[in-house]
Amino acid sequence: MFSKNQRKKALEALKQHAQNLRRLQRGEQLSPWPQAEDLVYEINPVYLEISQGGTSPMRGWGALIFLGMLITNLWAPFEMGFMVFDYWERGLYSDDFSEALSAIGLLTLSALLLFLSIIPFFWLYMSFFAVTDVVVRFDRKRGKVWMWTGGGPIEMRWADLQPAVMGLAASAHLPSRTYRGVYVEFDAAGQIRMTRNIPHLIQVGQISAAEPGVMPALEYVREFMERGPGVLPPPNRLLQHRPRWYAMVNFLGLADEWALIAAGKPAPLGKPWVRTIGFVLFFPLLFPLQFTNWLALRVAPIPKWPKEIADMHAADLAEANRPKRKPVIRLNGELIDPEA
Repeated sequence: MFSKNQRKKALEALKQHAQNLRRLQRGEQLSPWPQAEDLVYEINPVYLEISQGGTSPMRGWGALIFLGMLITNLWAPFEMGFMVFDYWERGLYSDDFSEALSAIGLLTLSALLLFLSIIPFFWLYMSFFAVTDVVVRFDRKRGKVWMWTGGGPIEMRWADLQPAVMGLAASAHLPSRTYRGVYVEFDAAGQIRMTRNIPHLIQVGQISAAEPGVMPALEYVREFMERGPGVLPPPNRLLQHRPRWYAMVNFLGLADEWALIAAGKPAPLGKPWVRTIGFVLFFPLLFPLQFTNWLALRVAPIPKWPKEIADMHAADLAEANRPKRKPVIRLNGELIDPEA
């Protein structure tokens, strides 16, 4: 799938990322407020399944524009090529040097447009054909972690994972940075461990503009694995791979917040009247963008766990949810209710 040179560049970039990681103390509290917003797909006594940020509200944005670019970039070169060939057949380029140069220019532009079609094609593929999210399962019972990949899940031990914060500059010329909370496994040389050229690096939740913003999600995972779900606040909203209909107008989480308010739960920033009015005013511009985000998540494939992992966890859940029998206690031959 990737050339040797591409893999080498990816490994070099990974080493650079490893140098940008700020390692945190393993086993210690990372935040006093563990938080699961925009993080959890499923939580139960057996496992915690989380997002790595794949259900981004930006997914699919501009898809109609990129589709138009792709069609133009594929159609225009052939049109120009046929025009040059027709002119050549009619002898219009036989004697006029300037006309010949224009033909070469058209052919060069055609080749450039074909090359640039890679950009819209890549965006459309990542929006509509890549899986909705590269999910991760944290298994308390076995102390293991499974990260889903297209070539089969990667298994890691919770005890080997190190919490860290990855800070990346927005660009080479801008000082602003974004931060990602991660759990990562290092090898003996201090580099990120790899399996099938995939790093043992798990992004926990969404990116943040400030380092403290990634700590609550990291703490949520740590508390689950070390103390269990009983000590954690339940998520206000579980993530879903297939969005509901109102995601078509969910600009910057607008519909999600109104849904919380309708369910009698407090919205993080109160009633979002300002964003609602802004969305109504700019509806012709914003709705196509939000609609393509909804459409991308509706048609993209959902990651599926191998049968052995799915069956194993299903059996664990059945065992955990099975009603416990009351102990039978007899005193002098008489049954005694231990709860009386």
